[in-house]
Amino acid sequence: AMPNASKPWAQSSGVGFFAPASEIRRALDDLRAGRTLSPAPQAYLGVSPAVDEAAPQGVKLAEVVQGSPAQAAGLASGDVLEALDGAAVTGWPAVVTLLRRKTPGERVEVRFSRGGEEWRTTAALGTRAEK
Repeated sequence: AMPNASKPWAQSSGVGFFAPASEIRRALDDLRAGRTLSPAPQAYLGVSPAVDEAAPQGVKLAEVVQGSPAQAAGLASGDVLEALDGAAVTGWPAVVTLLRRKTPGERVEVRFSRGGEEWRTTAALGTRAEK
Protein backbone atom coordinates (compact mmCIF):
# COMPACT_ATOMS: atom_id res chain seq x y z
CA ALA A 1 0.00 0.00 0.00
CA MET A 2 1.12 3.52 -0.70
CA PRO A 3 1.81 5.74 2.26
CA ASN A 4 -0.89 8.36 2.72
CA ALA A 5 -3.07 6.51 0.20
CA SER A 6 -6.12 7.33 2.32
CA LYS A 7 -5.42 11.07 1.91
CA PRO A 8 -6.30 12.13 -1.66
CA TRP A 9 -4.56 15.49 -1.19
CA ALA A 10 -1.26 13.65 -0.59
CA GLN A 11 -1.23 12.05 -4.04
CA SER A 12 0.38 13.64 -7.08
CA SER A 13 0.60 12.64 -10.71
CA GLY A 14 3.95 14.44 -10.93
CA VAL A 15 2.76 16.67 -13.76
CA GLY A 16 2.98 20.44 -13.55
CA PHE A 17 2.07 23.23 -15.93
CA PHE A 18 3.37 26.77 -16.18
CA ALA A 19 2.40 29.82 -18.18
CA PRO A 20 3.66 33.36 -17.65
CA ALA A 21 1.10 35.64 -15.96
CA SER A 22 1.21 38.01 -18.95
CA GLU A 23 0.01 35.21 -21.26
CA ILE A 24 -2.77 34.24 -18.85
CA ARG A 25 -3.93 37.88 -18.57
CA ARG A 26 -3.95 38.24 -22.36
CA ALA A 27 -5.95 35.01 -22.73
CA LEU A 28 -8.46 36.12 -20.09
CA ASP A 29 -8.86 39.51 -21.78
CA ASP A 30 -9.52 37.76 -25.10
CA LEU A 31 -12.07 35.38 -23.55
CA ARG A 32 -13.87 38.23 -21.76
CA ALA A 33 -14.08 40.08 -25.08
CA GLY A 34 -15.73 37.03 -26.67
CA ARG A 35 -12.73 36.08 -28.82
CA THR A 36 -11.68 32.49 -29.20
CA LEU A 37 -8.17 31.45 -28.27
CA SER A 38 -5.84 30.11 -30.89
CA PRO A 39 -2.27 29.01 -30.43
CA ALA A 40 0.46 31.31 -31.69
CA PRO A 41 2.08 29.98 -34.86
CA GLN A 42 5.25 28.08 -34.04
CA ALA A 43 8.47 28.40 -35.99
CA TYR A 44 9.21 25.39 -38.19
CA LEU A 45 12.55 24.19 -39.56
CA GLY A 46 11.48 20.84 -41.03
CA VAL A 47 13.95 18.35 -39.57
CA SER A 48 13.75 15.24 -37.41
CA PRO A 49 16.55 13.64 -35.39
CA ALA A 50 18.14 10.25 -35.87
CA VAL A 51 17.34 8.63 -32.53
CA ASP A 52 19.46 5.52 -32.95
CA GLU A 53 22.72 7.26 -33.89
CA ALA A 54 24.60 9.43 -31.42
CA ALA A 55 26.67 12.25 -32.86
CA PRO A 56 29.85 13.25 -31.00
CA GLN A 57 28.46 16.78 -30.84
CA GLY A 58 25.14 18.03 -32.09
CA VAL A 59 22.19 16.13 -33.52
CA LYS A 60 22.29 13.91 -36.60
CA LEU A 61 19.32 14.51 -38.89
CA ALA A 62 17.28 11.49 -39.92
CA GLU A 63 15.02 13.51 -42.20
CA VAL A 64 14.80 16.90 -43.83
CA VAL A 65 11.23 17.50 -44.98
CA GLN A 66 10.76 18.14 -48.71
CA GLY A 67 9.99 21.82 -49.31
CA SER A 68 10.89 22.81 -45.72
CA PRO A 69 12.97 25.80 -44.61
CA ALA A 70 15.78 23.37 -43.74
CA GLN A 71 15.82 21.97 -47.28
CA ALA A 72 15.74 25.47 -48.77
CA ALA A 73 18.78 26.32 -46.62
CA GLY A 74 20.66 23.31 -48.00
CA LEU A 75 20.36 20.83 -45.13
CA ALA A 76 20.06 17.12 -45.92
CA SER A 77 19.42 13.92 -43.99
CA GLY A 78 22.64 12.67 -42.42
CA ASP A 79 23.88 16.19 -41.65
CA VAL A 80 24.77 16.91 -38.02
CA LEU A 81 23.35 20.12 -36.52
CA GLU A 82 26.12 21.59 -34.38
CA ALA A 83 24.90 25.12 -33.56
CA LEU A 84 21.84 27.32 -34.05
CA ASP A 85 22.30 31.10 -33.79
CA GLY A 86 25.72 30.51 -32.26
CA ALA A 87 24.43 28.27 -29.45
CA ALA A 88 25.85 24.74 -29.40
CA VAL A 89 23.29 22.03 -30.09
CA THR A 90 23.65 19.67 -27.12
CA GLY A 91 20.74 17.44 -28.09
CA TRP A 92 17.30 17.46 -29.69
CA PRO A 93 15.70 19.30 -26.72
CA ALA A 94 18.05 22.24 -27.42
CA VAL A 95 16.75 22.42 -31.00
CA VAL A 96 13.13 22.32 -29.84
CA THR A 97 13.76 24.99 -27.19
CA LEU A 98 15.40 27.36 -29.67
CA LEU A 99 12.59 26.92 -32.21
CA ARG A 100 9.94 27.62 -29.55
CA ARG A 101 11.62 30.99 -28.87
CA LYS A 102 11.46 31.97 -32.54
CA THR A 103 8.59 33.09 -34.71
CA PRO A 104 7.82 32.16 -38.31
CA GLY A 105 9.73 34.42 -40.70
CA GLU A 106 12.75 34.83 -38.41
CA ARG A 107 16.10 33.72 -39.75
CA VAL A 108 18.34 31.32 -37.85
CA GLU A 109 22.04 30.77 -38.48
CA VAL A 110 22.80 27.05 -38.78
CA ARG A 111 26.22 25.44 -38.36
CA PHE A 112 26.33 21.80 -39.40
CA SER A 113 28.74 19.13 -40.56
CA ARG A 114 28.50 16.91 -43.59
CA GLY A 115 31.07 14.29 -44.45
CA GLY A 116 33.51 15.68 -41.88
CA GLU A 117 33.35 19.23 -43.26
CA GLU A 118 31.81 22.14 -41.38
CA TRP A 119 29.18 24.24 -43.16
CA ARG A 120 27.16 27.35 -42.33
CA THR A 121 23.85 28.48 -43.74
CA THR A 122 20.86 30.60 -42.78
CA ALA A 123 17.32 29.24 -42.69
CA ALA A 124 14.18 31.40 -42.84
CA LEU A 125 11.81 29.68 -40.42
CA GLY A 126 8.33 28.85 -41.65
CA THR A 127 5.15 27.39 -40.23
CA ARG A 128 4.23 23.72 -40.32
CA ALA A 129 1.62 22.96 -43.00
CA GLU A 130 -1.65 21.80 -41.49
CA LYS A 131 -2.48 18.18 -42.26
